[in-house]
Amino acid sequence: MALSQKGFGVVWGVNGITMSGYSGTAYYNAQSASGERSSARKEILDGNGELVGQVFYDERKKFTISVVPTFNSATGGLAGTIASMDALLPTPGTAITIAAEGSIFDGTYSLLSAKINRSNTSEATIDMDLELSVVNSGATTVLNG
Repeated sequence: MALSQKGFGVVWGVNGITMSGYSGTAYYNAQSASGERSSARKEILDGNGELVGQVFYDERKKFTISVVPTFNSATGGLAGTIASMDALLPTPGTAITIAAEGSIFDGTYSLLSAKINRSNTSEATIDMDLELSVVNSGATTVLNG
């Protein structure tokens, strides 16, 4: 598909996202991906119960990706993909490394869940929910209200 652009530049598509760490002979073609950064939070209240500060800790990154599993002709083609659909699901707890073109979401995640989706009107997909607990240097951020 040719791309024409007028106006402001935008990021388009999921090309360039790679995954590794799971076992099996399948290839995964990314269809969609989303990333989230979060942390636990402790509110500091004054004697009147009013917010005077917050402590953010236990930073985490969450990454959700939807992929189409495929085999090449050397590993069974379509017949190999159909026969191995259930085996393509990584086990929860599997370490999966995401490389998303140098984004903040690059890293090695723990697989929380994986789900197969099949339909009579579209390709089969696998959705994976991943989480990474960011190593805390011991410092916490305190914001005064």
